[in-house]
Amino acid sequence: MSVNLYSFVEHPFTDKAYFNYDKFKDVTYKAQRLMDDIVNLEEEKINLILNKIENDPEPEEIKSVEKILWLKIRNRLLAGRRTGLSAIGLADCLAALSIRYGSDDSISVSEEIYKQFAISAYKSSIDMAKERGAFPIWNYELEKNNPFLQKINNNICWDDSWIYDAEVTGRRNISLLTIPPSGTISLLAGISSGIEPVYQLHYKRRRKLEKGNPNITFIDQNGDGWEEYVVYHPKFKEWYYSDPTRRKLIIEHPNNIKYLEAIITDSENPYLKTTAYEIDPIQRIKLQAKIQKWIDHSISSTINLSENVSEADVSNIYFTAWKEECKGITIYRNNCRTGVLVDIEKKDREFKQHSAPKRPIILPAEIYITKSKGEEWVVVIGLLEDKPYEIFTIKNKWNFTGKYGSVIKKGKGIYDLDIKDDLYIENFTKDIPDDENLLTRMMSTSLRHGSDIKFIVEQLNTSKGDITNFAHATSRILKKYIQDGEETNELCPDCKSKLTYTNGCKNCTQCGYSKCG
Repeated sequence: MSVNLYSFVEHPFTDKAYFNYDKFKDVTYKAQRLMDDIVNLEEEKINLILNKIENDPEPEEIKSVEKILWLKIRNRLLAGRRTGLSAIGLADCLAALSIRYGSDDSISVSEEIYKQFAISAYKSSIDMAKERGAFPIWNYELEKNNPFLQKINNNICWDDSWIYDAEVTGRRNISLLTIPPSGTISLLAGISSGIEPVYQLHYKRRRKLEKGNPNITFIDQNGDGWEEYVVYHPKFKEWYYSDPTRRKLIIEHPNNIKYLEAIITDSENPYLKTTAYEIDPIQRIKLQAKIQKWIDHSISSTINLSENVSEADVSNIYFTAWKEECKGITIYRNNCRTGVLVDIEKKDREFKQHSAPKRPIILPAEIYITKSKGEEWVVVIGLLEDKPYEIFTIKNKWNFTGKYGSVIKKGKGIYDLDIKDDLYIENFTKDIPDDENLLTRMMSTSLRHGSDIKFIVEQLNTSKGDITNFAHATSRILKKYIQDGEETNELCPDCKSKLTYTNGCKNCTQCGYSKCG
């Protein structure tokens, strides 16, 4: 069970914001009682399982293995009545209070919040022990020197009767608190996860789909299909919508990323420089360590690092976590595996150079006829793994009807064209004019090194001249290899939404506008 820290901030994202400790302590106290009730519910379900096993028709020697397992589970459950109460949404809570996550101020405030969290939960468990009884294996003599419990006892506002209760009646639960990963429930609640910083203010998320699903937009190295979609952090949206000027800006330009980026870098943004890859990892550890002082179980926590982080930096992070007495820490180095969350901003910033895959001697090809300046041209697209790898353009001196064939490399700059069920042309590129030859060579180089076909098409369309010129004619062929639904960099002139490709044409899915008329 998780308590939402953000919900205790009164007047969030204003100069009147404050954390309502009285409400927080009351909710935590009651939440611990509910956690103990859940232990009873677990026992109830285990008893139903045991009853079914008892009434099953199998011989006792067959049923005994499963029966012994569930008896052990029930005994362990009831002996300690262990619970896992959590408080999540810390990053949003701090932002709503105008406190920068990772700052010294955030560390001290976070410690106070989780200190009151622990004290309230333990008060609840001690009170329940008087009412319902302590956990069966409780023994004051075994616990009296425990440093964590001593810290709790020293910070609770006891009177003499409370001290007596703690020593005589004990508490209801052997241990109470944890900070689990909580990614899914945080998504459902629209808040930050656990004690983690906000991953990114806007990012791409992936949802795994079954093979053949039409919504698949990304296939990973294992062949698994995912649907990708852009997410804006809910509480960040709440902040920028709270100001009429910012709200007007976003409403007027809903699909223009530059306006959102201007807001992200606004000095008033309470999330500025506090996302997963921006914060100082050492400060991040210090914050976790202060919280761990008040959590009796472990804390799930991941530190996100750049792809080029050094081994020395990683070593220092683990050593610092150990020295600060964290119970555990996880490091995720960007791009070390295919993630469910993809950092849009970092992906756009990184500059990578790629080596072209080696060309086989024979490449399958698709062949098209197009016109440029009144002349008919043959456009040959060589395919590697069903993707465009190279392109040739030659004047159509042959009368053929085949649309498929192969390009065979015979030597440096020497290629034969084998048109399926039609004819074989030796050294078919020898008469390509220099201008067209240079253009197609550059296009082939771009394709081989992984350039996006959309980018090549858009660059070709920016060339000056009539629509019938060679560059535009070539772009019309390459458009055929752009997947339907891919976004362009152009906005619809009518509704300002991003245009997408459909059958090689730029269309607006919002209002129906089409550049193809």
